[in-house]
Amino acid sequence: MDELQRKNIVSSDSIRYIFANLNSIVDFQRRFLVGMEPYVPKPPEEQHFGELFISMKEGFMVYEPYCANYTRATKLCVAERESLNALSHIIDPHYELPSMLIKPVQRICKYPMILEELAKFYDKSSPIYAELREGISAINSIVDQVNEAERKESNMAVVSELEERVEDWKGYLITTFGELHLHGTFVMSTTGVERELLIYLFENILICCKEVSEKDKKRSQKHKPNALQLKGRIFLFSIHSVVDTSRDGHFSLTIYWRD
Repeated sequence: MDELQRKNIVSSDSIRYIFANLNSIVDFQRRFLVGMEPYVPKPPEEQHFGELFISMKEGFMVYEPYCANYTRATKLCVAERESLNALSHIIDPHYELPSMLIKPVQRICKYPMILEELAKFYDKSSPIYAELREGISAINSIVDQVNEAERKESNMAVVSELEERVEDWKGYLITTFGELHLHGTFVMSTTGVERELLIYLFENILICCKEVSEKDKKRSQKHKPNALQLKGRIFLFSIHSVVDTSRDGHFSLTIYWRD
Protein backbone atom coordinates (compact mmCIF):
# COMPACT_ATOMS: atom_id res chain seq x y z
CA MET A 1 0.00 0.00 0.00
CA ASP A 2 2.83 2.39 0.85
CA GLU A 3 4.42 1.81 -2.55
CA LEU A 4 1.10 2.51 -4.29
CA GLN A 5 0.67 5.79 -2.41
CA ARG A 6 4.25 6.93 -2.72
CA LYS A 7 4.43 6.38 -6.48
CA ASN A 8 0.82 7.44 -7.08
CA ILE A 9 0.22 4.29 -9.13
CA VAL A 10 -3.54 4.35 -8.57
CA SER A 11 -5.84 6.88 -6.91
CA SER A 12 -6.25 7.02 -3.15
CA ASP A 13 -9.88 5.94 -3.57
CA SER A 14 -8.78 2.85 -5.49
CA ILE A 15 -6.27 1.98 -2.78
CA ARG A 16 -8.98 2.31 -0.14
CA TYR A 17 -11.39 0.09 -2.08
CA ILE A 18 -8.77 -2.56 -2.94
CA PHE A 19 -7.32 -2.98 0.55
CA ALA A 20 -10.25 -1.70 2.67
CA ASN A 21 -9.37 -2.11 6.37
CA LEU A 22 -6.65 -4.73 5.82
CA ASN A 23 -4.30 -2.88 8.22
CA SER A 24 -6.92 -3.17 10.97
CA ILE A 25 -7.17 -6.92 10.39
CA VAL A 26 -3.38 -7.25 10.60
CA ASP A 27 -3.37 -5.31 13.90
CA PHE A 28 -6.14 -7.49 15.31
CA GLN A 29 -4.41 -10.71 14.22
CA ARG A 30 -1.25 -9.60 16.04
CA ARG A 31 -3.26 -9.19 19.25
CA PHE A 32 -4.99 -12.53 18.65
CA LEU A 33 -1.61 -14.23 18.20
CA VAL A 34 -0.31 -12.68 21.41
CA GLY A 35 -3.38 -14.06 23.20
CA MET A 36 -2.88 -17.53 21.71
CA GLU A 37 0.86 -17.99 22.30
CA PRO A 38 0.73 -18.61 26.09
CA TYR A 39 -1.59 -21.63 25.59
CA VAL A 40 0.47 -23.38 22.91
CA PRO A 41 3.14 -24.98 25.19
CA LYS A 42 0.60 -25.98 27.86
CA PRO A 43 -1.02 -29.43 28.16
CA PRO A 44 -4.41 -29.87 26.40
CA GLU A 45 -6.44 -29.51 29.62
CA GLU A 46 -4.98 -26.01 30.08
CA GLN A 47 -5.35 -24.76 26.50
CA HIS A 48 -8.23 -22.28 26.72
CA PHE A 49 -8.53 -21.50 23.00
CA GLY A 50 -12.32 -21.41 23.23
CA GLU A 51 -12.15 -18.73 25.91
CA LEU A 52 -9.82 -16.72 23.68
CA PHE A 53 -12.38 -16.68 20.86
CA ILE A 54 -15.11 -15.69 23.32
CA SER A 55 -13.12 -12.81 24.82
CA MET A 56 -12.06 -11.50 21.39
CA LYS A 57 -15.44 -11.93 19.70
CA GLU A 58 -16.01 -8.21 19.15
CA GLY A 59 -12.52 -7.83 17.69
CA PHE A 60 -13.35 -10.34 14.95
CA MET A 61 -15.95 -7.89 13.64
CA VAL A 62 -13.03 -6.17 11.89
CA TYR A 63 -13.48 -8.83 9.18
CA GLU A 64 -17.01 -7.71 8.29
CA PRO A 65 -16.25 -4.56 6.22
CA TYR A 66 -13.28 -6.24 4.56
CA CYS A 67 -15.25 -9.31 3.43
CA ALA A 68 -18.22 -7.18 2.34
CA ASN A 69 -15.85 -5.16 0.14
CA TYR A 70 -13.98 -8.17 -1.29
CA THR A 71 -15.95 -8.54 -4.55
CA ARG A 72 -15.55 -4.83 -5.30
CA ALA A 73 -11.82 -5.11 -4.54
CA THR A 74 -11.29 -7.98 -6.98
CA LYS A 75 -13.19 -6.18 -9.74
CA LEU A 76 -11.11 -3.06 -9.15
CA CYS A 77 -7.90 -5.11 -9.35
CA VAL A 78 -8.97 -6.29 -12.80
CA ALA A 79 -9.89 -2.75 -13.87
CA GLU A 80 -6.56 -1.35 -12.61
CA ARG A 81 -4.47 -4.27 -13.86
CA GLU A 82 -2.31 -2.22 -16.22
CA SER A 83 -1.49 0.35 -13.55
CA LEU A 84 -0.83 -2.32 -10.93
CA ASN A 85 1.80 -3.89 -13.20
CA ALA A 86 4.12 -1.24 -11.79
CA LEU A 87 4.13 -3.33 -8.61
CA SER A 88 5.23 -6.54 -10.35
CA HIS A 89 8.69 -6.34 -8.71
CA ILE A 90 6.94 -6.64 -5.31
CA ILE A 91 3.81 -8.71 -6.04
CA ASP A 92 2.28 -10.14 -9.20
CA PRO A 93 -1.00 -8.20 -9.66
CA HIS A 94 -2.48 -10.99 -11.79
CA TYR A 95 -2.07 -13.90 -9.37
CA GLU A 96 -0.35 -13.05 -6.09
CA LEU A 97 -2.40 -9.93 -5.28
CA PRO A 98 -5.81 -11.66 -5.70
CA SER A 99 -4.45 -14.61 -3.70
CA MET A 100 -3.42 -12.26 -0.90
CA LEU A 101 -6.73 -10.35 -0.87
CA ILE A 102 -8.83 -13.50 -0.43
CA LYS A 103 -6.84 -14.83 2.55
CA PRO A 104 -8.77 -12.87 5.24
CA VAL A 105 -12.06 -14.08 3.71
CA GLN A 106 -10.83 -17.68 3.83
CA ARG A 107 -9.41 -17.30 7.33
CA ILE A 108 -12.58 -16.10 9.07
CA CYS A 109 -14.50 -19.02 7.50
CA LYS A 110 -11.89 -21.58 8.64
CA TYR A 111 -11.92 -20.70 12.34
CA PRO A 112 -15.18 -22.57 13.16
CA MET A 113 -13.90 -25.67 11.35
CA ILE A 114 -10.58 -25.56 13.23
CA LEU A 115 -12.34 -25.32 16.59
CA GLU A 116 -14.73 -28.13 15.63
CA GLU A 117 -11.76 -30.37 14.87
CA LEU A 118 -10.07 -29.38 18.13
CA ALA A 119 -13.22 -30.17 20.13
CA LYS A 120 -13.13 -33.78 18.87
CA PHE A 121 -10.07 -34.45 21.03
CA TYR A 122 -11.87 -33.62 24.30
CA ASP A 123 -14.39 -35.51 26.34
CA LYS A 124 -17.80 -33.85 26.18
CA SER A 125 -17.85 -33.59 29.98
CA SER A 126 -14.57 -31.61 29.97
CA PRO A 127 -14.66 -27.88 30.89
CA ILE A 128 -12.36 -27.24 27.91
CA TYR A 129 -14.91 -28.89 25.59
CA ALA A 130 -17.64 -26.60 26.96
CA GLU A 131 -15.38 -23.58 26.37
CA LEU A 132 -14.69 -24.70 22.81
CA ARG A 133 -18.42 -25.05 22.12
CA GLU A 134 -18.95 -21.49 23.35
CA GLY A 135 -16.02 -20.33 21.24
CA ILE A 136 -17.50 -22.05 18.18
CA SER A 137 -20.82 -20.35 18.83
CA ALA A 138 -19.08 -16.97 19.15
CA ILE A 139 -17.07 -17.25 15.93
CA ASN A 140 -20.05 -18.71 14.02
CA SER A 141 -22.10 -15.64 14.95
CA ILE A 142 -19.32 -13.47 13.50
CA VAL A 143 -19.21 -15.55 10.30
CA ASP A 144 -23.00 -15.19 9.98
CA GLN A 145 -22.73 -11.40 10.31
CA VAL A 146 -19.89 -11.34 7.76
CA ASN A 147 -21.97 -13.41 5.31
CA GLU A 148 -24.95 -11.11 5.80
CA ALA A 149 -22.79 -8.03 5.16
CA GLU A 150 -21.44 -9.67 1.99
CA ARG A 151 -24.99 -10.48 0.85
CA LYS A 152 -26.16 -6.91 1.38
CA GLU A 153 -23.13 -5.47 -0.42
CA SER A 154 -23.65 -7.86 -3.32
CA ASN A 155 -27.34 -6.97 -3.53
CA MET A 156 -26.53 -3.26 -3.52
CA ALA A 157 -24.31 -3.86 -6.57
CA VAL A 158 -27.16 -5.79 -8.24
CA VAL A 159 -29.61 -2.93 -7.58
CA SER A 160 -27.16 -0.37 -8.94
CA GLU A 161 -26.70 -2.41 -12.12
CA LEU A 162 -30.46 -2.96 -12.43
CA GLU A 163 -31.12 0.77 -12.17
CA GLU A 164 -28.71 1.38 -15.04
CA ARG A 165 -29.92 -1.44 -17.28
CA VAL A 166 -33.68 -0.83 -17.19
CA GLU A 167 -34.51 1.57 -20.02
CA ASP A 168 -37.89 2.80 -18.83
CA TRP A 169 -38.96 2.61 -15.20
CA LYS A 170 -42.48 3.76 -16.16
CA GLY A 171 -42.52 6.34 -13.37
CA TYR A 172 -41.45 3.99 -10.56
CA LEU A 173 -38.58 5.00 -8.26
CA ILE A 174 -36.18 2.20 -7.36
CA THR A 175 -35.33 4.07 -4.15
CA THR A 176 -38.86 3.30 -2.88
CA PHE A 177 -38.59 -0.46 -3.42
CA GLY A 178 -36.82 -1.20 -0.14
CA GLU A 179 -34.05 -3.75 0.36
CA LEU A 180 -33.45 -6.39 -2.31
CA HIS A 181 -33.95 -9.88 -0.84
CA LEU A 182 -33.69 -12.26 -3.81
CA HIS A 183 -33.06 -12.16 -7.54
CA GLY A 184 -32.72 -14.69 -10.32
CA THR A 185 -34.14 -16.12 -13.54
CA PHE A 186 -37.51 -17.81 -13.80
CA VAL A 187 -39.96 -19.02 -16.42
CA MET A 188 -43.34 -17.29 -16.39
CA SER A 189 -46.37 -18.88 -17.97
CA THR A 190 -49.40 -16.83 -19.02
CA THR A 191 -52.23 -18.35 -21.08
CA GLY A 192 -50.01 -21.28 -21.99
CA VAL A 193 -47.12 -19.15 -23.29
CA GLU A 194 -43.80 -19.50 -21.44
CA ARG A 195 -41.02 -16.93 -21.39
CA GLU A 196 -37.85 -16.54 -19.37
CA LEU A 197 -37.68 -13.40 -17.25
CA LEU A 198 -35.45 -11.89 -14.59
CA ILE A 199 -37.12 -11.49 -11.22
CA TYR A 200 -36.18 -9.17 -8.35
CA LEU A 201 -37.88 -9.49 -4.98
CA PHE A 202 -37.59 -6.28 -2.98
CA GLU A 203 -38.96 -5.46 0.44
CA ASN A 204 -41.99 -3.68 -1.06
CA ILE A 205 -42.32 -4.94 -4.61
CA LEU A 206 -41.60 -7.82 -6.97
CA ILE A 207 -40.55 -6.82 -10.48
CA CYS A 208 -40.02 -8.81 -13.67
CA CYS A 209 -37.67 -7.75 -16.43
CA LYS A 210 -36.77 -9.06 -19.86
CA GLU A 211 -33.49 -8.69 -21.70
CA VAL A 212 -33.84 -6.67 -24.89
CA SER A 213 -33.69 -9.17 -27.77
CA GLU A 214 -31.36 -8.90 -30.75
CA LYS A 215 -34.44 -8.30 -32.91
CA ASP A 216 -35.45 -5.32 -30.77
CA LYS A 217 -31.89 -3.96 -30.90
CA LYS A 218 -31.91 -4.08 -34.69
CA ARG A 219 -35.22 -2.21 -34.80
CA SER A 220 -33.88 0.65 -32.73
CA GLN A 221 -30.44 2.09 -32.08
CA LYS A 222 -31.59 3.70 -28.83
CA HIS A 223 -31.17 0.63 -26.63
CA LYS A 224 -28.43 0.57 -23.97
CA PRO A 225 -25.90 -2.28 -23.90
CA ASN A 226 -27.37 -5.20 -21.88
CA ALA A 227 -30.64 -3.29 -21.68
CA LEU A 228 -33.64 -4.58 -19.76
CA GLN A 229 -37.32 -3.90 -20.23
CA LEU A 230 -39.61 -3.69 -17.23
CA LYS A 231 -42.32 -6.27 -17.98
CA GLY A 232 -44.34 -6.37 -14.79
CA ARG A 233 -44.57 -5.52 -11.11
CA ILE A 234 -46.50 -6.69 -8.08
CA PHE A 235 -46.62 -4.62 -4.91
CA LEU A 236 -46.31 -7.04 -2.01
CA PHE A 237 -49.13 -5.42 -0.05
CA SER A 238 -51.50 -6.33 -2.91
CA ILE A 239 -50.74 -10.09 -2.79
CA HIS A 240 -53.56 -12.00 -1.09
CA SER A 241 -52.35 -15.58 -1.66
CA VAL A 242 -49.44 -17.62 -2.99
CA VAL A 243 -50.18 -21.22 -3.98
CA ASP A 244 -47.67 -24.00 -4.52
CA THR A 245 -48.66 -25.46 -7.89
CA SER A 246 -45.66 -27.78 -8.29
CA ARG A 247 -46.24 -31.19 -9.82
CA ASP A 248 -44.37 -34.03 -11.51
CA GLY A 249 -41.04 -32.68 -10.23
CA HIS A 250 -41.57 -29.22 -11.72
CA PHE A 251 -41.60 -26.44 -9.14
CA SER A 252 -44.02 -23.56 -9.63
CA LEU A 253 -45.90 -20.91 -7.71
CA THR A 254 -49.13 -19.14 -8.57
CA ILE A 255 -49.46 -15.63 -7.15
CA TYR A 256 -52.81 -13.90 -6.72
CA TRP A 257 -52.95 -10.16 -6.15
CA ARG A 258 -55.21 -7.16 -6.51
CA ASP A 259 -54.13 -4.09 -8.47
